[in-house]
Amino acid sequence: MSVISSILHYIGVDLGYMYLFMGIITSPAVIPIFITLTCDKKNFYGVIIATILGLVSGISVWLGVAIYSFGEISIKSTGSNNPMLYGNLASITASGIVAIIWSLFSSPSHELRKVKQVLEIQTNDDVYIRHEAYQDPLEQNFLGLKKAFKCAIWSSVILTIILAFVIPLIMIKSKYIFTEEVFVFWVVLAILWAIISTCAILIYPSYLLK
Repeated sequence: MSVISSILHYIGVDLGYMYLFMGIITSPAVIPIFITLTCDKKNFYGVIIATILGLVSGISVWLGVAIYSFGEISIKSTGSNNPMLYGNLASITASGIVAIIWSLFSSPSHELRKVKQVLEIQTNDDVYIRHEAYQDPLEQNFLGLKKAFKCAIWSSVILTIILAFVIPLIMIKSKYIFTEEVFVFWVVLAILWAIISTCAILIYPSYLLK
């Protein structure tokens, strides 16, 4: 990682550039993965092709907007806001459209039901715990699961609105420029957010399964 970081620094690619470019690379897989995990009507070739087409579309739009706006492909032109914005939008939109349409015309799959019926939770190949013999107390608490589902939906929607729309619009409208103290607070808040998220995703579920 240090070698790669040194190379990127030498050619003039900073962390902001990589952060924005990461969206073009990873966004094409977002909706196909969502469909794979939650939808009965999914198709293997559909999600794979949708991801590839989304990646190709994102990179093409990203470079195309850079050439149209600046007349060249360079670190400065490709790292500008408009090329990055349109590239990210093209990546997630193109893959999403293809994946959704393909899944609508696919036959229902029973894979999710099979996963729920057969639980293989032991590393020993000779030991299997089947759904009929093992009833997970967490899975039987339907009211708790329903409450958690609603909490997850509402928290995701509210946080998306606040982080993607409210805070940026307020900063744009007020034309506020961070002071050093506010910037330090912002960075510390981001670090705490990452730590709490890690605990919620990795540590807390492990504690529940004890």
